[in-house]
Amino acid sequence: MSPRMSYPRSRLVVALGATLLLAAQTGLAQGSGAPAGSSTPDAGKPADKAAAPAAPRRQGALVFVEARFPLEKELDKLREAKSIKGTTTALWELHVDGNTPNANTFITEFALQKPDKLWMKTKDLTVWVDGTTLTIRSESLKQYLQRPMPSIWDLRTVLEELSGQQIRGIPSEPVIRPGLTIEQSLRNVRTMEQVKFGEHEGKQGVWITGTGEDDRQPSSVPIIVERWHAESTGLCELIKQDMTSMYQDLADRKAAEDSDFEGRTVKPAKYRHARFTTKVQRELNPALPDSTFAFTPVPGDKKVDKFIFLRPNLKEQIALIGRPMPLPMSTGPDGKPAEAKPVVDLDDKPVDLAALKGKVVVMDFWATWCGPCVAGMPAMHELMKSYTDAGKPVAFIAVNREPPVGSGPGVKDKVRRFLSAKKFDMPQIFDSDLSFSNQYFAVSIPQVVIIDQQGIVADVDVGYVAGKEKELKAKIDLLLDGKPIHTPEALSKLRQQVGLEGPGATPMGG
Repeated sequence: MSPRMSYPRSRLVVALGATLLLAAQTGLAQGSGAPAGSSTPDAGKPADKAAAPAAPRRQGALVFVEARFPLEKELDKLREAKSIKGTTTALWELHVDGNTPNANTFITEFALQKPDKLWMKTKDLTVWVDGTTLTIRSESLKQYLQRPMPSIWDLRTVLEELSGQQIRGIPSEPVIRPGLTIEQSLRNVRTMEQVKFGEHEGKQGVWITGTGEDDRQPSSVPIIVERWHAESTGLCELIKQDMTSMYQDLADRKAAEDSDFEGRTVKPAKYRHARFTTKVQRELNPALPDSTFAFTPVPGDKKVDKFIFLRPNLKEQIALIGRPMPLPMSTGPDGKPAEAKPVVDLDDKPVDLAALKGKVVVMDFWATWCGPCVAGMPAMHELMKSYTDAGKPVAFIAVNREPPVGSGPGVKDKVRRFLSAKKFDMPQIFDSDLSFSNQYFAVSIPQVVIIDQQGIVADVDVGYVAGKEKELKAKIDLLLDGKPIHTPEALSKLRQQVGLEGPGATPMGG
């Protein structure tokens, strides 16, 4: 089980901002202030597209001639440096009409030394790379994991994957990865265009203005990016990212979609501002002792193979693995579960889940208002089609969990129109009272539950990232080959990490 983008419905309003906050912490990852939105090894490679239409993606940033000189000057400084240390301080500000303005500050400290040493610290995670071993420690989990040192060219990607995308990029990366070009270094930047002289905090320098994008969001409206480079050092010290117009475009398009689905005019949220302001402090060629990059275990910490980041009902979800598929139960006069409740589709026809025994069953819990759910629909649909066309014994079922309030025919019609517009024909369970979802603790969605051929819960996975279908396919194929998704040893480790086994464990009932 790996952490991914997932939304409880109550958090949807600020969900996009939350995903971009992490990007801003390490937004200077490759000398760039634009949000890091891709986990590919190089930004020059095409990014995965979201489900909804988006602006055409450029293979690398388009850097105008006048912007190239200050950017090359900074890149050369970083390439030539033997070491560097610094801090990025990102202020995120979001204000939507009718809501209290939101502001949060995120700090990343870092140090790099040629040829292959790195130290990096965010609020929760600390990274040590000593040239031989990569270590990541989570303060909240009191856990750490270690891997053999990957190649410098793979380091960024490995960090992002092991941290569950909580780390996005490496600040001042060209110090240890001098082969990066300007275009590769400007991740998720569309253009770097205008240059003008200007002051910042009483110092002389130049402003570079351009545009950026977040490849996880289907907006055709760019982010406005400004970078200030100090004349004395040639380094970028301030990055401004104005996302207000992009947010407004997404809100307008969502309101238009909802208006079509609901047959009434839905007013979009009005964004006053949505922006990052990131201050960057760096020192070139500081003397860094070897201890900077040396990891020493903290007493009481546990070494793990993989982080299991805490989320609502994580313990309960892991406890489901290895148990028979649960079904919603009606309540008898004594208040105790009496018998299984019927499960129905959008036409109120019963769905016979027992008839699926002998097949691998993939249940996708979703809702129309869930952005990550919708983003993952095309890949999920293609995966379903591949198994159907191949005649494999795999059944896909989507469990729609629209809000229970007012879940009458109008809501069902809305879901039907939504599915028709998306050309998504996966069989549906309509879970208006959430009784089915509650059996699987599906609070944050999307959530995918896999049931094996014997009707036993084989895996529970929450959230969405691009490429998730590859991981899901690998799990399904294991079951088709008669192998478990989680070996007994691996499952035991998972259960120990969440306190279901081992000292002080509190096993779940049932």
